[in-house]
Amino acid sequence: KSMEVGINFSDKERAMDMSIITTFDDRAGLEAYAIHPEHLKVVAYLKNVLIESKVVDYVKE
Repeated sequence: KSMEVGINFSDKERAMDMSIITTFDDRAGLEAYAIHPEHLKVVAYLKNVLIESKVVDYVKE
């Protein structure tokens, strides 16, 4: 449905460098995105350049 990328400007120790926020109409959309070939290419690239990552999946009620 949508994607937003933000670069962090905080210098706090616990801060991450960037954030990627994606939204979907439903869980099926998220599941389709998770296995999409283009998404998997990005995941493979990021695994080579990131030290750490965090993931949060939730349903907006």
